[in-house]
Amino acid sequence: VAVADPNRTSAEQTVKRITDEGGEAFAIAADVTSEADVQRMIDEAHRAMGGLDGMVLNIGTFGKTGLDNVSPEEWNRIYDVNVRGPMLCCRAALPKFDDGGSVVFISSIAALKAGSQMAVYDSSKAALGGLMRHLAHLGSPRGTRANLGYPGPLHTPNAPAPRPRPPT
Repeated sequence: VAVADPNRTSAEQTVKRITDEGGEAFAIAADVTSEADVQRMIDEAHRAMGGLDGMVLNIGTFGKTGLDNVSPEEWNRIYDVNVRGPMLCCRAALPKFDDGGSVVFISSIAALKAGSQMAVYDSSKAALGGLMRHLAHLGSPRGTRANLGYPGPLHTPNAPAPRPRPPT
C-alpha cells in the first residue's frame, strides 16, 4: 500500500500500523493541491508497486461555519483540497490503472444531511458524487469501478471527538 499525506510523519505512522499487522506499505509525502506533487506521487506508487489496481481518496479539510464567515480565498482553498485534489489524483492515476481497477472516494454524511453548519465542507464533499460518476463512466471501458462512501462523524486530528447524543 502506498500511503500519501502532506505530512510525511503522519503517513509513516499509518505505514507502521499496516506493517505491524503484517502488511506491506510505504510513505509518500504529497500535497494534492499541487499537480506536480500528485503526478510524482502516482508515478512513485506505480513504480514501487509494479502497477496500480486501486486508489482510496480519503482527502479532506474543512473551514469555518456559515457563508459569511468563509472568505472566497478560504472557500477556494477547501475546494482545492476536497474536490480538485481528488480530480488531480484520478487524472494522474487512471491511465496507469490495471484493467478492473477501483477508486473509492471518501465523502461525508455532511454531503447528504445538514448538520455540520460548514457550507464549504458540505458542498465540496457533495461535489465528489459528480466526480465519482464521471470517473465511473470514463473507466467503464476498462472495467474501472468508482464508489463513494459517506462516513459519519469521526474523531481525527482535524476534528474533535463527536459530542455524545443526549438520551431520548
